[in-house]
This record gives sequence, C-alpha cells and structure tokens, in this order.
Amino acid sequence: MSEKYEQMMKQFPHLYADRNASMQVTCMCWGIDCGEGWHDIIRDLSAELEAMILKLPPEAQEQVKASQVKEKYGGLRFYMTASTDEMEKAIGRASRKCSTICEDCGQPGKNEELFGWWRTRCHDCYLAELVYRCPSRLTLLIETGIAVTQAEWNKYKAKHKDK
Repeated sequence: MSEKYEQMMKQFPHLYADRNASMQVTCMCWGIDCGEGWHDIIRDLSAELEAMILKLPPEAQEQVKASQVKEKYGGLRFYMTASTDEMEKAIGRASRKCSTICEDCGQPGKNEELFGWWRTRCHDCYLAELVYRCPSRLTLLIETGIAVTQAEWNKYKAKHKDK
C-alpha cells in the first residue's frame, strides 16, 4: 500500500478503525489495494463516510467501518461491516467515477482487458503495461492493432524510461 493511502487512513479513524487488526478480523490489514490514480476519489468518499459515521449514535459508530477496499475487474470495491442506504449510495457514486478514471495516473480512462486482467487505464498506461509485460513489444503492438503514433511512442518512452 502506498504512503498516500496509509496517511489517508489515519485521517479517518472511525472508518478505518480496523486498519491494524489481524487478517482473521478484517481485510483492512492489507490496506487499500488500489492504484494512486483513484486516491482523490477514495479520499473524498472516505471523508463523506467518516462524516456519516460521526452522525450515528455512539454505539452504532463502532459497528460501521471499512472491511475491504480494493480494485477488482477494473472497478472500485469498497466493502463495509455495516452501512446505511446513504453510505451505499456514496460508495456507488465513487465506484462509477473510478470506472472512468485510470487507476494508475488519475487521467480519464476506460475498462479494458489485457493479458487476462481487467483494469481501468488511460491510453498511455495501457501502452506502458502492454510494453512492460510483453517480451516482443513492437510485434504485439502491431498484432493487437493498437494505433501507436511516433509521438505517442516517444511520450510513452519518456514517461516510462525506468521500467
């Protein structure tokens, strides 16, 4: 989990109350399993949920917390131990936003399959993943029919020169 998500979880102590619990208690022991491109969406959702939790009676506040936050099939999955209809609607709105935002960089993206994995990515991050995973990179670019201009290729190489 990234440092950004680690710091964010500390800002919302009621929502992420189980972040240090064992794996027998919660999946939050693994933190937030999403790319940093969704950080702002998850942070805004967390702030909204934390405020909703604080409006609940004290005995109910202890029962409502995040149990797992992850990416699955290119979408945000945000599971709670208990929730209200208002909380579920907020989670739904955030999930829909994530389905159009690159999980890696936060730019507009779309949900696509690559090598059997569904992820939401922008064009640049899709190319980066394609080139990173494929040993015969240029051949695969041609075989898959992806249109890559020289400008796009140069932009990719500059952005991902460390990979």
